[in-house]
Amino acid sequence: MKNQIYLFLLLIGGVLLFCCKRDYVSHRTDDTNGLSTKSAKRFLKDNTQKFDGNELLVNLKSQNLTTSFLANGELNWNAKLDYMLEGQQNLEVPFFTKRNTVTLYNFRNLMYDETESDRTLRASYSYTNIVFNRSKLTDSVHAILVTYIPDRGAIEDLKYYKTGKRMTLNNLDTEFSGYIEYRTLRNEVTSVFYIERSVLRKRYSIKSTGVSMRSVASRSQTCRTECTPIYQMVCVSAPERGDGGEVCTQKYVGENCVQVCTEDPVDPENPNPGGQTPTQPGYPITQMKQLISNVFIPCPEMAEGTESRAILENELMDLLSGNSGASYACFTEKMLQYLSNQASTSGTKLSLCLDAGVPQAGYNPVTKALSFNNNLNIRSTNIFHEIFHAAQDRIYQNGITQYLGNQGKAEIEFETHLFIDIVGRLSSEPPAALNDTNNEYRNFLNGLTTDNNGNRNLYNAKNYFTDVTGQTQSYVNFKNKFKEKYPSYSTPNYNLGPKAIQYFLNNFNCYL
Repeated sequence: MKNQIYLFLLLIGGVLLFCCKRDYVSHRTDDTNGLSTKSAKRFLKDNTQKFDGNELLVNLKSQNLTTSFLANGELNWNAKLDYMLEGQQNLEVPFFTKRNTVTLYNFRNLMYDETESDRTLRASYSYTNIVFNRSKLTDSVHAILVTYIPDRGAIEDLKYYKTGKRMTLNNLDTEFSGYIEYRTLRNEVTSVFYIERSVLRKRYSIKSTGVSMRSVASRSQTCRTECTPIYQMVCVSAPERGDGGEVCTQKYVGENCVQVCTEDPVDPENPNPGGQTPTQPGYPITQMKQLISNVFIPCPEMAEGTESRAILENELMDLLSGNSGASYACFTEKMLQYLSNQASTSGTKLSLCLDAGVPQAGYNPVTKALSFNNNLNIRSTNIFHEIFHAAQDRIYQNGITQYLGNQGKAEIEFETHLFIDIVGRLSSEPPAALNDTNNEYRNFLNGLTTDNNGNRNLYNAKNYFTDVTGQTQSYVNFKNKFKEKYPSYSTPNYNLGPKAIQYFLNNFNCYL
C-alpha cells in the first residue's frame, strides 16, 4: 500500500512539474458536448491570473508604454458564438472596449494614398474577439485574440458600420476587405491574414525586429521588413453600444517594425479565417517581362538592369499578381495584352522613359511616350493610369491628341478616373474621383459593380455603358462635378462617350 501511495505522489509531482514549464495553463475538460462556456471561462481565469490578476499586458516598445488590455473592457459572453471550423470546435466571444489599440497593417500596394482621417476611421472600426478552441495537437483548451482591421474603402459597406454586427471567423462579412490578426494571450502576433471581400488572399507570419525603417526586398525573398503605425482610440462608446465608433479621440502611439513573411496556411493550433486557404495567384515573371518587351521601347535610363527598370517591374508585378487588388490584376494584364497586339499590328511601340518635365507621370499621345518624373513616381497607381491613357489613344478614332488642352481633356481624364474607381470598387477601394460628401458617387459605383444578388461583378456596368453616346444623366452630372473638383479640366463639353470603358467591358471579360 505504501508503495502505491509513493508511486501516486511521484506521478502527481511529475504532472505538476510538466505544467509549470508551460507558458500558460492548459487543461482538458470532461464536457461531452465539446467546448463549453464554463471551460472557456476557467481557461481564461487560469491564464489571466498569470498576467497580473485579470489583465493582459500590451507592450508598445516605441513609447515604452505598457497598458492594460482586458482591464479596459469586458467580454460579452451573452453574444458568444459556438461553431465548427476546419473540424475544430470554436467559441468566439466579443470583447467590448472604449480604449482600443490597433496596428494598422498595410502590406498591400495600395492604389490610393491613405490619409490620417483614413487611418483614424480604420482604427475606429477595428475590434477584437477572443476565440477559444481545442488545440489540434493536444485537444486541450486554447485561446487567441482575433482582431478584425478593415481597409478604408470597405468600411461603409460593412454590417458592423451599419448595424454594429460583428463578424466571426466562420462567417466573414461578404463586404469585408482588410486584415485579420491573431495574437496569443501574451499579446504576441502569430499570424496576419489579408482578406479581399471575404476571400482569403494571403497569410503572413510576423516576427519582431529592431529595424526602424522599411526595407525593399527583392522578389526572390519571402520576407521583408514593414513598419506599421499603432493607434490608440479612446471612444465615448464602442460602435455596438450606440454612439458609433467614429466618435473617438485618436492618438498615434508609435510604430511597430516587424519581419513579414508570406507562408503556407499551416497552423497546428488555429483555423484559417473562413476555413479557407490563400487564393491569390502569382504571375510568371518571364511573362511580365515579355509584356514589357512587346509594348515598350525603353529609354537608356529604363533599360533592363537599371534601378528604374527594377522598380517598374516590381510595381508591375504587384499589379499583375493581385497585390494591389485582384481586379487590377485582370485589367492590367488585358490592357497590356491589348497594347501588345496594337504594337504588333502597327509596328509602333511606346517609349518608356524618365522625364523631369512631367509632374509625376504622364502619357504623351504625340510622342507615344509613357514617362515618370523620377524613381519615386514609378508607382502602380501611375502605371495603371497612364497605361489606360495609352489604350484610349488607340481606341478613340484618330487618337486622343485632338482632345488635349481646351479641346476635351476633361472628358478623357474623367473617363480615366471613373474607370479606376470602378476597378477599385471591385476590390473595395474608396472612390477618389470626386468630393463625395453624401456618398452619391460611391452609391453610383456600387450599383455598377454589384449585381442584383449582391455579388461584385461588372454585369450592371456593362448594361449601363451600352448607350453608345455615354451621355446618360448621371454620367454627365458626375463629369461636371469632376470638372468642379479639378478646375484645370473645366473645358467645354464635347459630349464624348466613354469609349475605352465600353471597349474594355465588351472585350476584356474581367469580372463578367
